[in-house]
Amino acid sequence: MKNIDMNKLDDKFIQVARESNNLYKGLCILFDKIREIESPEDLTLDQLNQISSLTEIIKSYAKSHNDFIDNAY
Repeated sequence: MKNIDMNKLDDKFIQVARESNNLYKGLCILFDKIREIESPEDLTLDQLNQISSLTEIIKSYAKSHNDFIDNAY
């Protein structure tokens, strides 16, 4: 059976938890931006650009987070 370094495992778990929390915060910011829009007619180009940018950042972060988890365990 493989010997597991518990400190290393704990460090990875803590890093995953922090990254998950950051991802959650990013999703909350995106959700708040979307909720600011009362109706599709009220959507401005600036708001659309902000939402699009946030979405791309979150997608990129989620991919790197997923890759880290795949490689960590």
